[in-house]
Amino acid sequence: MMFIINVKVNIRPHEDVPLPSVSSRLSKMILIKALESMDSEKALKIVELLRKGSPLTRTPVKPIRVSFIYDEKHPLWEEYERRPIMRAGKRYSFTLTLFDSDNVRERLKIDAGLDVIAELLDNFSGEFRIFKFNRVEVSTESIEAVSEDQLYDYSRHDTAIVQFLTPTFLQYPHHPRIRGYPTRHTLYPQPMLLMLSLVYKWNNLADSHVNIAQALYAPYEIIEVSHSIRPVTLQFRKIRERGFVGWIKYGIDSRSSRRYEEYIKLFNFANYVGVGRSTNIGLGDVKTELKRRGHERERHNS
Repeated sequence: MMFIINVKVNIRPHEDVPLPSVSSRLSKMILIKALESMDSEKALKIVELLRKGSPLTRTPVKPIRVSFIYDEKHPLWEEYERRPIMRAGKRYSFTLTLFDSDNVRERLKIDAGLDVIAELLDNFSGEFRIFKFNRVEVSTESIEAVSEDQLYDYSRHDTAIVQFLTPTFLQYPHHPRIRGYPTRHTLYPQPMLLMLSLVYKWNNLADSHVNIAQALYAPYEIIEVSHSIRPVTLQFRKIRERGFVGWIKYGIDSRSSRRYEEYIKLFNFANYVGVGRSTNIGLGDVKTELKRRGHERERHNS
């Protein structure tokens, strides 16, 4: 059974702080400082997973995720070489998400359970020095624990509205006969690519398995209804990458109850794990809302 632990952390800077274009670097820095202050082998194992150059960093799907810095509901990021700024005295936040399952413990030899979170929360509160000259006050706002079973929903929703809050790099799968080409990203959330990403992440983090064929049915059973998607460019790891942000509305029309339940589970899962590449550092952050078209019409008529 997979458990997802979501921790929202507040930040208040003492001075104006210019941030990198990928503002989750600050979230990651604070997390590492808090983990290093814990006298725990489990915590140090998580630090190793976050450290650049560590063997664990090469794992394709990591069981720990930090979001961009948010100003209320808006993530801080800028296109090209411009830098977002945190203003002194203003409150900001980021989210830390941990995935705990037998699969993760066996694959990475990491146990990121509730005991680690409980100790980490005590170490999050306080003042941290960042980027050598800046100081920030940090405190925990909320913690949420979600089990794998809670991702299922039997309300027969037939609509999914997905907001892509941060730049999303949704990849085309590598073709076995084409080698040597760089990773290619789409500038539109095609249903099959969206589901491929979520199935891949699920199978790396959860104990249960979703058949890859689920994604092959998606172009026929996940229907694009409306969207406002725009391409963006992000300065990412010394190169400029093209991705997208915006929102899209999908209709869910599956003739299979089993596949329908898997779609609903994966859409709910996306709220915690993100979509596409490098979601462990806050890219591809999404908010998914499930609805029923019948209920919308009833409200409108009343």
